[in-house]
Amino acid sequence: MAAPGDPKQLPGYQEAPPRVAAALAEQGEFAVNARRCGCQNWAEIRLGATSVEESPAQCARRCGRTFGCVGFGYENQSCSDPHVCSSQEHTCILWKDKCVTNANSHWDDYVMISGAVEPNQIVIEGLDLERLRGNPELHDGMSASIQQDLAKKLGLPEDTVQVAFDQR
Repeated sequence: MAAPGDPKQLPGYQEAPPRVAAALAEQGEFAVNARRCGCQNWAEIRLGATSVEESPAQCARRCGRTFGCVGFGYENQSCSDPHVCSSQEHTCILWKDKCVTNANSHWDDYVMISGAVEPNQIVIEGLDLERLRGNPELHDGMSASIQQDLAKKLGLPEDTVQVAFDQR
């Protein structure tokens, strides 16, 4: 017997599972906002801990997997002054808000340009939303199941992931 929230309960369900495509920033869709610039508001917009990444693309991948990340700073050259840069070259700092740039030859600032922060571009082909809305228990169960799966795949707490179905 199918569990509540199981898509197999939907009329017209086929054994082939629906294809789910998420436009997350795993593709590394990012752009340079400003070269040789740091952020004067870095302490206020910093999101999580810093990390050392091999390249800006790796930093973008980390940003894309972090809820709330809209951009990042990537250190291209280390130095000994902690007010100007990190002591480790290739430091990656994630941003939760827009960077207010200032000249700093040790950093480059990047912005995410598509699907970076929130997986709001998920497509489930073959899902009949009208029938799903007509069965609130199934709707809620399916939403909860998708929320759990996304949170697990993104490494986020479940309560930070929101799921809403939208007809397009």
